[in-house]
Amino acid sequence: MAELPIFDEVRQAIYPIDPQGQGTWIATNQNGETWCLLNLYQKNQAAELGYSATSARKQKLLSRGQIILACLSAQTDMSLPRLQDYCGKYKFSPFTLCYFPKVLTPQNWQPIYWQWDGIQVTAQQLPNMFTSSGKAFTKVLSHRQAVFSQFSRQQSNDYLWQFHTSHQPSKSHTSVCMHRADAKSVSITEVTSSTTVQQMKYWNTSPCQAQYSKPTARLIINR
Repeated sequence: MAELPIFDEVRQAIYPIDPQGQGTWIATNQNGETWCLLNLYQKNQAAELGYSATSARKQKLLSRGQIILACLSAQTDMSLPRLQDYCGKYKFSPFTLCYFPKVLTPQNWQPIYWQWDGIQVTAQQLPNMFTSSGKAFTKVLSHRQAVFSQFSRQQSNDYLWQFHTSHQPSKSHTSVCMHRADAKSVSITEVTSSTTVQQMKYWNTSPCQAQYSKPTARLIINR
C-alpha cells in the first residue's frame, strides 16, 4: 500500500510515495504545478521485449515513479527534449505524464501530456478526460468517455467526484472506479489550485468506499 502524502521541504511539493519504487504517481508544488503519471499499458509488452536485448539495459531500468521526482527537482521546466534524454538514459517502461502548469490566466491555460513508448517521447494537449487501463483499453476508453460526458452535463458541483466513484453500468474493468478479479482501484487523489494555495486530498481506499468529507490525508502548500 502506498504511503500517505508528505510535504517534501527540499522540493517544496506534496506527494504520496510508492514504497516499491520510492517514487510517486502524482504531485503538486509551491509554484502551482501538478504532475500525474499513468502506465501506458498498451505499449508495455513491446517495450519489454526491446529492453531484454542486453543485460546492460536491464540494469538501467528505474521505477517510473522517479520521473515526477525528477520534474520536481529540475531547475528549469521539463521539455520534450529533456524528457527524451532522461527516458533514453534510464529506459523506463512506457508511461503517460500529464502536466498541469501554473494558472496565469484561464484563457491561456493548457495542460499537456507526454507519452514515452519505449523509443521516443511525444507531446499533446491534454483533454478533459484521460484514462488508462491494463486490459481492453479501447473499450474502456470509449466507455469512460461516454460516462464522463454524461456526468459533465449535470448541473452539479460534485460531478467529478461522482464520475470517479461511479460503477456505471456495472462494477467491472470498464467502470471508472475499477474492479477486476486481479486488480481494483485502491485510492483516489484530488489536487486543487488557487492563487494562494495548492491542496492535495488523498483517500487510501477504493473510490466507491471513500467519503469526500473524510479524506485520509489533507495537505496544503501556501504559495
